[in-house]
Amino acid sequence: MSRLASLSTAASSARWASRFVLVAGVLAGCLLLSGCGSEVPDVRGQSLTRATETLADAGFSVGRVTYDESRTAMTGVIWQDPAAKERGDAGSVVELMIAGPRPVAMPELVGVGRDRAAALLAATGLGIGSDTETYSPSVPEGVVVTQTPAPGVETTRGAMVGIVVSAGPAPVAVPSVLGLAESAAKQRLAAVGFAVGVKRAYSTRKKGTVAAQSPSGGAAAVGSTVLLTVSMGPKPRPKPKPEPAAAPVLKKLRGVLAIWAPNSRGVSDPRTGYAYVDVGGMRVRASCSNHSIGEGAAVWVAKQPGGGWIVTGRR
Repeated sequence: MSRLASLSTAASSARWASRFVLVAGVLAGCLLLSGCGSEVPDVRGQSLTRATETLADAGFSVGRVTYDESRTAMTGVIWQDPAAKERGDAGSVVELMIAGPRPVAMPELVGVGRDRAAALLAATGLGIGSDTETYSPSVPEGVVVTQTPAPGVETTRGAMVGIVVSAGPAPVAVPSVLGLAESAAKQRLAAVGFAVGVKRAYSTRKKGTVAAQSPSGGAAAVGSTVLLTVSMGPKPRPKPKPEPAAAPVLKKLRGVLAIWAPNSRGVSDPRTGYAYVDVGGMRVRASCSNHSIGEGAAVWVAKQPGGGWIVTGRR
């Protein structure tokens, strides 16, 4: 029995020894074949995005990426390490070199003004391509609503970026409030987003109602002002002017123009022999041959051809 046990032990040791030799041979073969693991795919000529996908499918990841900026044409990967068909452990990294300038990340433009967006792009080496506008109820006028490419996307220097800028809220129809009371007109306009200005003027419309508005129709921006003209009623008629005093009665007297000054009051001056009388709205001085006329008397006066005045009688 002990001899049989010894033979069995020897056979078992021989089997393990052969297995070891086999494993060692495999390992040696791997070393002779430049290592074990997966074969690194050839990604030369591929874009960085495509090369990253190809390496990931083979179990590798992209490590450090450099750029040969002496080349102006983007021709993709021009160098890789490990090289194509070499073997590497799963999950190991592959370094790449790309032909062309280093890409830049698209800055965030949404939510900034048009001028600020242009400055951000210029600082990154990019420019504005298409610049369009759209109405927006929530984004203030002049602020970027969308951009293409999206923020964070890598692109080359000198690329053009499309932006869409808010033109503010869309215009709305201006309702007519003619003939409405002032308070009702204000409420109606405020309900659709307009501010209201008021001035007052005489009008044939009922006092306190809207006689005119500007704009009177069409569409206008929400928040803009509609000016109302509120009636003050008809314009008052002017007071009649008093009838003018009756014109002096003129008649010829001995070739002299005689004038009766109704209700005029003469004032005589005994020292000079003159009477001062109102004639046709003028105060005239008339020679008075009769000093007994007295103050306050209504008199006849005549204008002589030479221009002077003379008292010709009294009433």
